[in-house]
Amino acid sequence: MRPPAEPLPKVDAPAPATASANPPLAEPGAPASMPAPVLAEATSRPETVSLSRQVQQLVAAGTPTASFAAYQLLARCERARRVAEQLPHAALPATHAWMEKEDRPATACGDISPGQTASRLQYAERAAQAGVPGAAMAFLQEGPYGDAMLNATAQPEQPAVRDWMARSRAYVKLAADNGELAAISNMSNHYDFSDPQPALALRYYAAQIEMTRQRLDAHSLATVQQTFARLQRGLPQPVIDAEMQAGQALARQHMGKP
Repeated sequence: MRPPAEPLPKVDAPAPATASANPPLAEPGAPASMPAPVLAEATSRPETVSLSRQVQQLVAAGTPTASFAAYQLLARCERARRVAEQLPHAALPATHAWMEKEDRPATACGDISPGQTASRLQYAERAAQAGVPGAAMAFLQEGPYGDAMLNATAQPEQPAVRDWMARSRAYVKLAADNGELAAISNMSNHYDFSDPQPALALRYYAAQIEMTRQRLDAHSLATVQQTFARLQRGLPQPVIDAEMQAGQALARQHMGKP
């Protein structure tokens, strides 16, 4: 079982539930939904303060947590705008249905300007550098340019893209080592598919399963055992034992984190 790294919904298809092999560039479509705790912080200010002003105040605060809260407000607005643009072209009923339930730009954006939303990646990165929960995965999912059209044309050999890939991977690894389940799953996928290192893929997968074991049914457990067997294939037994123990220790150290 390979839980997804929260892929983004696409037009004319419901949000995918398959696992990501962690491609280097973000998927096109609307930004991922925001974690509730951070969004609550970003939207708990008095309604008399405009959304644009709230963003300005959070940015001025200068802390990593405030920076991520600013990012969340801006990402919420950007998502609403993208969904509103795509809604008239949604042919499938399921796609139209989830889009209809999304925030409207008037609610999510208020007086937030396009220039403000375009600056959101720097706030996500500032938070990711400091290990703010959720920030690393948000930065990864935004892609190198934070724009679906530009991300689609980005190539790994481009210097700016290569630099973004290195930075985003470092932030996700930091988040994984801090016990974030989504980041742990992403790192396991990364070392399984994108940068094959079976021992490290096994370590993070062991951590992922240790943190989610109580949610697994019999069918899922059978799939887990098959994945463990595949990841362990070809590894010496001392390496298997060491990586399994390291992964389980990582999980137990951070049990209860999102």
